Amino acid sequence: MGTLNWTVTNYSTGGNKNIQSTKHGLTGAFTSSTSAAPVTNAVFHPGQVVTVSASEEMWIDFGGRTAAVGTGHYLPANFPMSYEVEVGDAGAMSAIDVA
Repeated sequence: MGTLNWTVTNYSTGGNKNIQSTKHGLTGAFTSSTSAAPVTNAVFHPGQVVTVSASEEMWIDFGGRTAAVGTGHYLPANFPMSYEVEVGDAGAMSAIDVA
């Protein structure tokens, strides 16, 4: 079991996609397992930026799809990653431990 920490914000209102807004929407932590599960309260909208960090290796997926080992986005342990939510990927995020 690991912990997935996540936070969501928007891009800069000035149009610079290299800068995130200081306005945070949601933040949470989720205890994962080797069974895929929806991440509690993690529902995202197009254009938002989701930053995630995992205490151990995990796979995540967006758009209400179920994460599975080998599909979605791989998260190495203790290495923050940021994702822009695309139109087809809005909705819930799910997570599963690698092992």
